[in-house]
Amino acid sequence: MYTNVNLAAPVGVLAFLGTGFLLFIVGLVLIYSIVRKKLRLTKLSLVGIALVAGIYLVILLIFSFASTEKVLARGEEKTLLRN
Repeated sequence: MYTNVNLAAPVGVLAFLGTGFLLFIVGLVLIYSIVRKKLRLTKLSLVGIALVAGIYLVILLIFSFASTEKVLARGEEKTLLRN
């Protein structure tokens, strides 16, 4: 069992890219709503961007505070710790 709280690398990369893609799509909707002068859709898009960014920040902070720090001795290899 891993003692750190890091996700597997592919899961972390997919989550990061998925968040970026979601922000990109909502950004396109925002641009569309501004060009078409649809005030309600503009507000909804801004709320969506803030919501996605806020959730991403909260998850980032949770993983950051849950992780531990270990100082390695000179020459010691950096490996995943297992119980």
